[in-house]
Amino acid sequence: MEVQKIDEHNVIIPETKVVRDFDIISSRYWNNHEDKVQKEFNDFKNSSIDKLSKTRVINTLTMKYYNDEQDKQEQEYRRQEHIQKIAQKERN
Repeated sequence: MEVQKIDEHNVIIPETKVVRDFDIISSRYWNNHEDKVQKEFNDFKNSSIDKLSKTRVINTLTMKYYNDEQDKQEQEYRRQEHIQKIAQKERN
């Protein structure tokens, strides 16, 4: 016969046998800590890059587009624009 635990409010306390992979006291995984932390970091980094690329178009520090193809197109557009301005000045 299984004995049920009851708290001070007469509520049955469920028996828990869940073993966690992470020790909240030491903030470390029980097994393969370094590998799991590296995987978490990489997952976070990749998801952050994905979110950033969906919301941002240009990196304001480097003044380059996050999308390389878009950066190449913009450089070509600016080059053509510059050539047209030079040609127009020569005509005048």
